[in-house]
Amino acid sequence: MPRATRWPTRGTIRGPCRPTWATRIFSTRCATPSCRQIGSRTSGADHVTAPPDQLALRPTVIAGERLEDDFVVVWDGIRIGRIFKNHGAPSGGPAWSWSVIVRDQPQPPAWRGDGADLAQCKARFKTAWLECIARLNEDDIAAARRAEQDK
Repeated sequence: MPRATRWPTRGTIRGPCRPTWATRIFSTRCATPSCRQIGSRTSGADHVTAPPDQLALRPTVIAGERLEDDFVVVWDGIRIGRIFKNHGAPSGGPAWSWSVIVRDQPQPPAWRGDGADLAQCKARFKTAWLECIARLNEDDIAAARRAEQDK
């Protein structure tokens, strides 16, 4: 990995296939069902969803300016939250904050918080994201994907 602030990207292979992350699909040429691993690049599919733990950080850019110590968290091409340093935080207080944000989804308190450093916020974000995505259905993800494309 090139930088310490980067999580694995789509091209990263993480261990053997896990059948729990598979989607049952049917071929249009025959009635035989088959499975594909979510996150695999099966040809002919409209979109294959990435595994939920495959997150990446991008620098936050507002009005063309990159913000220092401020990152957008991306899953499968969809912005799902932010992790940023609290500039001006009181001494001894939390230095970093994180928040899971999915369009049209309520944000319970467990989906945002503080941390002492970037690594701690990344770990807490990932835990909250895995809880969040377990509640989402395909329509919720499709709506988030459409909103991302409209930006």
